[in-house]
Amino acid sequence: MNKLPEQLWMLSQSNIETRVRYEKSNGFLGPKRVLVVEDEPYWQLLVCETLKISNESVVFRSVKSVKDAERVLKEESSGFDLIVSDHNLKNQSTGLALWRNFQKLGIETNFVILSGLDRDTYASRFLLKGEEPLYFEKNAISDLVEILDRKMAFSAGSNLVNSNFKYKERDVIELILGFIAIVAIWQTGINMISSYARATESKTYQPVIIQKTIEQGLASSEALSKLGVSKFLTRETKEIVKRIIARDNSRAKIIVNPGQ
Repeated sequence: MNKLPEQLWMLSQSNIETRVRYEKSNGFLGPKRVLVVEDEPYWQLLVCETLKISNESVVFRSVKSVKDAERVLKEESSGFDLIVSDHNLKNQSTGLALWRNFQKLGIETNFVILSGLDRDTYASRFLLKGEEPLYFEKNAISDLVEILDRKMAFSAGSNLVNSNFKYKERDVIELILGFIAIVAIWQTGINMISSYARATESKTYQPVIIQKTIEQGLASSEALSKLGVSKFLTRETKEIVKRIIARDNSRAKIIVNPGQ
């Protein structure tokens, strides 16, 4: 395959960044005939409209599968200057398979494979092995790169974005809401633990302390200190101890029984 005056090389650098290097040439007008291989009508239209930005006279043919692309290439005697194919097509076919078929047939057509180039995807692995089907002529390259990144990021559920493009306001809002949700969950967990601890202390542990205090006839801070438990008593609990001791001892035992 002959290299074009302008080449687009995309190499995966990380899950959130791609590096784009251009070899520029002056006076190159771009393709006149383009074949778009894409099984989703929305992306067919998006690619075509992007390429039209700098060349409104470009002629497009759009197909949905590798078989359709091969059929159209046989029918079109004049051929195509550029083929743009999605990497993941229906029926388990891929843009890479189509490109390799063209190589075997000796078709030297400039080829672009749409892929987000995430380092964990097949699309980046074949690039890193030295195969270079990503030739692209001078037609709104930055726009096509953005389409490429966004398309594969959304379809793969990935956060991959080109480092040249900022997050949209929606992304920032989602990030803030996510942070607020995490803080709210964390605070709720802390409150639940604290409430459980207070309930356990007031309903179980402190009544036992009160009962033990009453049995030994102790109510002063000194007496409670001798028991080694005064530091666990709240001010309210100490007041309860004093009031209970002032009452009938037998009745007090019933009132503060943990099971009541």
